[in-house]
Amino acid sequence: MGVLDFFRKPKAKAASAGAAYPKELPSISYAIAYFVLPNGIYREAEKLISAWTDPAGAGGAVLYHMGCRFKGVEAVAAHGALFHTFCGQLDDATDYYLLEYPTPPPLDFSKLFPGKNVAEAEVPVLAPWFSAILVSRETGALSYYVLGQSPVGGGTTLRSVAADGVNGNLGPGPAPRRETFLAALRALLHPAT
Repeated sequence: MGVLDFFRKPKAKAASAGAAYPKELPSISYAIAYFVLPNGIYREAEKLISAWTDPAGAGGAVLYHMGCRFKGVEAVAAHGALFHTFCGQLDDATDYYLLEYPTPPPLDFSKLFPGKNVAEAEVPVLAPWFSAILVSRETGALSYYVLGQSPVGGGTTLRSVAADGVNGNLGPGPAPRRETFLAALRALLHPAT
C-alpha cells in the first residue's frame, strides 16, 4: 500500500452530496491551497506530484481527502469528484501540475457591516479557483501559485506561496479559467521586455 492509497479509500460512513453547494468546500479548498499543497510540495515534491500522475485519475479526490484530514472533517466521496488535476508543459522549460477546485460560491460580505457581531463561521472564505505547482525541467526548482477569489469587485487575486511559507499577493488575477491562469503564469515567468 502506497502513501497516497490511504487517501483513496472513502470513509465507511460517507454522506452523499446534497443539491445545494456544500458549504464546507470553500474552507477545505482554502486549506488545500494554502496549507496542504505548499507544505507538501516543498517537503516531499515527488510524493505529492504522484497525485497528478496517478494512473487511476483519482488525484483530485486524493487531494480533497488530504484537505479533509487537515481540517479534521469527514470526507464525502461525491465531493472528491469536484476536484480536478491537470498536468503538462507550461513552456519549453517548465512543467505544471494544476489543481482545479470546485467553483466557489459568490462572496457575500453583506453580513459584515461595522458594529454587527458576526460569528467566525459566517465570515466568507476567499476560496481558490486553481493552484499550480511549476517545476523547472533544467534545475528542478519549484514554485507555487494560487488564483483565488478577490474580496473586491468579484474578481480574482494571483498569489504565490514560497518554501518558507511566505504568502505573496501578486495583484489582480485573470478570469478564473484554466487557460487564462496558465497564461498569467507564463507571463510571470517571461515578463515582456
